[in-house]
Amino acid sequence: MILKDNGDYMDKKRFHVKFWGVRGSSATSIERNSKYGSNTSCVEVQINNQLIILDAGTGIYPLGEKIYLRNNPTIGHVFISHSHYDHIQGLPFFAPLYCADNTFYLYGEQKQSTCFQDIISNYMMKPYFPVPWNAFRAKTIVLDIVPKQVIRIDENISISSIRVNHPGGNLAFRINANGKTCCYLTDIEHREDFSNELINFARNADIVIYDASLTTEEYSQPKYIGWGHSTWSVATKFANDANIKKLVLFHHAINKNDDEILDMQNQARTVFPNTIAAYEGLEISL
Repeated sequence: MILKDNGDYMDKKRFHVKFWGVRGSSATSIERNSKYGSNTSCVEVQINNQLIILDAGTGIYPLGEKIYLRNNPTIGHVFISHSHYDHIQGLPFFAPLYCADNTFYLYGEQKQSTCFQDIISNYMMKPYFPVPWNAFRAKTIVLDIVPKQVIRIDENISISSIRVNHPGGNLAFRINANGKTCCYLTDIEHREDFSNELINFARNADIVIYDASLTTEEYSQPKYIGWGHSTWSVATKFANDANIKKLVLFHHAINKNDDEILDMQNQARTVFPNTIAAYEGLEISL
């Protein structure tokens, strides 16, 4: 699939990643989270003149404000890993969707014979939400995707997906462009027995964004097994096994404060030095 557009979102060629929401499960109070932030999953990727958004948690709201204030027609591609609330709850508040001059492609997976279009439009039905899906004035193209599908945004950018272990199913994404690679592997539960398929999916990536919601001690408790989330220790082993360049710890649990996340980052660096815990506003250029 090749989707072309002529959007002038960027003024120079680059591969730039910015984090707008890094929490999992729910947005949380900012009082003790002033460094890492309180919004749920949303990552902006700008490549050449293309805008790609990974997940639409509450972090997509401030991203939308930035785009809206530009007051220019925008074409964007929004990839949803799965339809749990913390990954879609920001969509109704994404201001660019209410602007008629904009165009957005939304990609997601059907669940239990329900197409992705119906999943997200049903989420905005009364009595759950007062504004219906058809209130969006932007042109929206909603596309069902499946694991191992490769989508070409243009001749230089491809995005592939793979199934990962999470209740209800979840997709991880690999973005290839300009000879660089960014992998987004959130909401993933593996111990240390990674499949060759998963390692090959992320192999030699420049950056891997990986779920590190839990500490090793927490994951040793039976109640956390099967939740669909991972630890910094598993993330660092994966980073070494896949020979990646930079590891970003992501999907911080709502009960983790700044000091606890920093401690996880510091422990991870003893195993994989080029590790950083994601925070709102973090920017990485590849």
